[in-house]
Amino acid sequence: MSKSAILIEALDVHKEFHTEWENLAVLKGVSFKLERGPMHFIIGRSGSGKSTLLHLLGGLDRPTSGKILFEGQDLTSLGEERTARLRNKRMGFVFQFYHLLPELTLYENVMLPAMMYGKPDHGWIRTLLSRFSLLSRKNHFPAQLSGGEKQRTAIARALVNRPSVVFCDEPTGNLDQETAESVFALMEELNRNEGLSFVVVTHDETLAWRNHHVYRMQDGILVRPERPGDGRLTQKSS
Repeated sequence: MSKSAILIEALDVHKEFHTEWENLAVLKGVSFKLERGPMHFIIGRSGSGKSTLLHLLGGLDRPTSGKILFEGQDLTSLGEERTARLRNKRMGFVFQFYHLLPELTLYENVMLPAMMYGKPDHGWIRTLLSRFSLLSRKNHFPAQLSGGEKQRTAIARALVNRPSVVFCDEPTGNLDQETAESVFALMEELNRNEGLSFVVVTHDETLAWRNHHVYRMQDGILVRPERPGDGRLTQKSS
């Protein structure tokens, strides 16, 4: 793997949460490299640290110790403003509960990240909405949309600044199986045809194993499981 192919690198990442009663170690020395291009899936039981790791990779939180490099930049050394700009320009985010602003139309929700640090490209926004079969709904508010439409809107919003990678935290966890399949199919199409990288946390292992790079959070570390039926686990090394 050439260095230019590396999108994200984690170096001995630890994350602890401190409460009045205990210190909880969630990540216990995670080290790995994610290559630009593939779809990467992180699976694991509830509370295993999947979402915690995703938030660290996307610069939404900082590790207790260790480093995270994004396109060669050390996220742990950047200030809040530079990190926010990097997230807005180079990363997209999709969450389980959509996080659409209810007072804005579909079109305005998609446009919002582009308004933060520049001038929106309305031609590109219309292209996204057309591609995701949302253009006829552009003036509707989130309350008027189905779950699948809300999640497609969230994906369009994540793509509005043409990021290097889209981080997805349980993107189909709030959808029925048929709608979840259609959302995953859209992500696979974007990956296949546009070369867009995805890092996806999901509980749906059946979808995760469809010709993708799969990792499992287990006991605070990241491992590379064999495909279902084998059962062996090997720790992912850098």
